[in-house]
Amino acid sequence: MYRGGRFGLENWGRVGPNCEHARREPSSVRTVDLGRHWCSVVDLGYGSGMRVLKMSGLVLLALVLVVLGVGAMLPKDFRVERSIEIDAPPEMVFDRVSSLRAWDAWSPWLARDPSIRSTYAGPETGVGASVTWTSEKSGDGKQTITLAERPTRIEMALDFGDMGQPTADWTFEPSGDGTLVTWGLSGTTSGPFGGYLAKMMDGWVGADYEDGLARLKQLLESSSQVE
Repeated sequence: MYRGGRFGLENWGRVGPNCEHARREPSSVRTVDLGRHWCSVVDLGYGSGMRVLKMSGLVLLALVLVVLGVGAMLPKDFRVERSIEIDAPPEMVFDRVSSLRAWDAWSPWLARDPSIRSTYAGPETGVGASVTWTSEKSGDGKQTITLAERPTRIEMALDFGDMGQPTADWTFEPSGDGTLVTWGLSGTTSGPFGGYLAKMMDGWVGADYEDGLARLKQLLESSSQVE
């Protein structure tokens, strides 16, 4: 029997002497005895499909190697930094940031994820003060103050486990009657995609720093007006 169409999957019937090799094709491939030319067309179509698949695999492999190669050459060190002017004296801003227990009032992460559970250790302020947090949504981590030079600078060691151990820093510079506050984060990424991650850190962390500084500004300026 013969049904309309030009390709093997649409034509089927008995296999003749010119198409004996078609008997060795997968059962899903049907061919019809229209002579040697037809069988050759079927063979060429099957081979072309395999060549396309192989070529696609090679192209994909090449792209992966290019991505990995470029990522290996990109710098893995990163620096994120945001600043804001706050209408409050440097001492007042410094004391608020130096008290990790007081971060609950302005932390951008707590505002976004109230499920975060924090545990404090060490002194209430200054060097040695630390906070450990857990959250199914935001992850786990620890932050410890390693340097506190009132009222100009604070440094903190962060520990995100396998995600890395960057360093955060704060500077407080007099600006008119207020303070120019700068919050920074420095670190080094790892792994084959570390270079790409380093380039994306500013976009990921920068927005949170901007939100946090805006909340800190609102809190301190409201407090200074009350006082």
